[in-house]
Amino acid sequence: MLNKSRLTTSIVLATAALLLVPPPLLAADRPVATSAAKDISLTRDGQLQGRVLDSQGRPVEGASLRIRKGDQEQGQAITADQGEFRFAGMKSGLYVLEVAGQPHQLRLWSPQIAPPGAVNDLRLVAGDPTVRGQFGYLDPLNTSFLLLGVAGVTLSAISLNEINEVEKHVKALSP
Repeated sequence: MLNKSRLTTSIVLATAALLLVPPPLLAADRPVATSAAKDISLTRDGQLQGRVLDSQGRPVEGASLRIRKGDQEQGQAITADQGEFRFAGMKSGLYVLEVAGQPHQLRLWSPQIAPPGAVNDLRLVAGDPTVRGQFGYLDPLNTSFLLLGVAGVTLSAISLNEINEVEKHVKALSP
């Protein structure tokens, strides 16, 4: 009876531990922008223009850029010697611009309707983002899996304790 109890405990704990690991199918297949969207005013002829700089403020030549709207890629570019880039034929809307794989969320506006805070010339810093004293981003899905796993392990431990107590009472009553 004792070996069966240990086996049951091991199976329940192993199953609960699996809840802590989210399925790989839920992982994003490309970087997701987690920062707030930047308001950018397009030129009159619909161009998005800007520069890519390093963390020291120096232009980055040859940086790879990709812009997409939803799942549709809208264009690719490589920065020039002063870090400049341009995307022609852009329209107002929400876009994600990837600079060397690092996503930046942009809200593009035609010049006639751009809000006062929108900039004409986008400046992006390439390279590793600086994180100072921050824990990081906990997305709701992973947090849910973590909490479900902890709750499962806790409930399993309580249930197994109750089962062991019942087994003790049954043994005490048995001749």
